[in-house]
Amino acid sequence: MRAGLWHVIGVVAVLARLPAMAAGERVREWLSPDRQVRISSVKIGSENEIGYQLRLSKAGHTSVIVDQYFRAVDVSWSPGSKYVAVTDWMGSNVSDCYIVDTDHPEGRFSMTEALPKLPEEADSHFYVSYQGWESVETIRVRASGHTDYTPVHEFDYRFLYDVVDRRVTRL
Repeated sequence: MRAGLWHVIGVVAVLARLPAMAAGERVREWLSPDRQVRISSVKIGSENEIGYQLRLSKAGHTSVIVDQYFRAVDVSWSPGSKYVAVTDWMGSNVSDCYIVDTDHPEGRFSMTEALPKLPEEADSHFYVSYQGWESVETIRVRASGHTDYTPVHEFDYRFLYDVVDRRVTRL
């Protein structure tokens, strides 16, 4: 009994010193609807500074880093598997949504930059997020938040974005 207890204590002590996840280890994956492309979230950094990379992998190609993030991301594939919408919740007061074309993943484009300038964009909690695919090439995007100045007010704008024509339509 006593030897068994010391064995358990020894195993627990070793496990307690192991990092929860080694750098380079995959955290989560999103497979495209056609199952040909994969987005992987991979841990980077050290125990004191943890971050993640989103990597796009296609069969027969080298993986491409499409984002580096430190908080959280939401990932959604277009129905045709050509595009990926990523909302990067980069701070407690800001997020951005961007689109990655799987044929040209190094050239992602930001919805914050694509949307028209909004009166509340400066000096506010400003969140741009993906809201769903309207079609194979059109997404719904939301710009919302609240101002940080008096009088404080909330705002909520909705848009459609055509990823081929790069055209924004306010709803």
